Amino acid sequence: MKKKQDKKQKITFSQLVQIMLDPSSDLPNKYWQKLSDIQPNDAPILKNAWSKIPVERRLGIMEDLAEFNENDDLLNFSEICRLAIQDPDSRLREIAIRILATYQDEQLIPTFVALFQNDPAVEVRAVSALALGVFIYLGELEELDEQRVDEIVEVLLQGSKADQPELIQRRSLEALSFSNRAEVVSLIESAYKSKHPEWIASALLAMSRNLESRWHANVISSLDDDRPEIRTAAVSAAGEMEIEEAREKIIELLHDPEEDVQDAAIWSLSQIGGSEAQEALERLLDETEDEELADFIEEALENLLFTDDLANFELMDLSEVDEAEMPFDEDSYLSGFSTNGNKPH
Repeated sequence: MKKKQDKKQKITFSQLVQIMLDPSSDLPNKYWQKLSDIQPNDAPILKNAWSKIPVERRLGIMEDLAEFNENDDLLNFSEICRLAIQDPDSRLREIAIRILATYQDEQLIPTFVALFQNDPAVEVRAVSALALGVFIYLGELEELDEQRVDEIVEVLLQGSKADQPELIQRRSLEALSFSNRAEVVSLIESAYKSKHPEWIASALLAMSRNLESRWHANVISSLDDDRPEIRTAAVSAAGEMEIEEAREKIIELLHDPEEDVQDAAIWSLSQIGGSEAQEALERLLDETEDEELADFIEEALENLLFTDDLANFELMDLSEVDEAEMPFDEDSYLSGFSTNGNKPH
């Protein structure tokens, strides 16, 4: 009888906030859903308590919410993120922007623009640029008014100018790369010609989003670069662009001495597809004794099967796959938001 009573026991939102206020109290995973879609009558309770929650506690909560948000599309943490986006701590503002960007809510555009232009923290401005890039992508799919997209492009073009901090310039370029504007092509070309690996990596990332075949030669040649950050970016770009000519070289890079390059190669092969890629990944799976790596390879193999099935479907010419109906790949795009994410999946 007691067990039944325990099962029926529910925590109120006020009790949840009290737990958040106490750094020594653990917040069980089953209660996270109460921070999603917060009811109007509960919102003031959280707002009044937010600044009283110790900053490291607030940071831990937001980091956990970001992970939950990544793993469950049905959760929506907009209300708490709107508090965090105004937080004095720049780390919380960054995380809040990263979460909010996944909701693709065009009402947030003015907020992201204001943060991009005025926030005192360069890192917050940089992640705001990436958030604005989501809407350029949606504009290219004709899911956002052209005038609004043009306004965002103009804002980011200002961010790409030489008088801005380098990180702002690079993130602006990466966000702009979804646009087909002529200025964007020039920016990508200029970045790729740079002697600095960070700029070249940003250019390769931009190429993968711009999706013009003109960039294929640049991406393929960069696979042999001595600098691991450039090899990683090139491998990821080749996968995003599904460059079949890069498949053989990327198979070789499965054994690259740099872990980031290996991880990028695994996922890139799953995007390019083909029997050679499948066989190479299956061999690597048989060879590895690392459980985490094995899980990642299995995930890549599942994605490869989807890639090949989609290719076969298109070859059968049963119907055209409408790009505008393809879901936005948040994991791929928002990898740029993460400070510690290495795997491009």
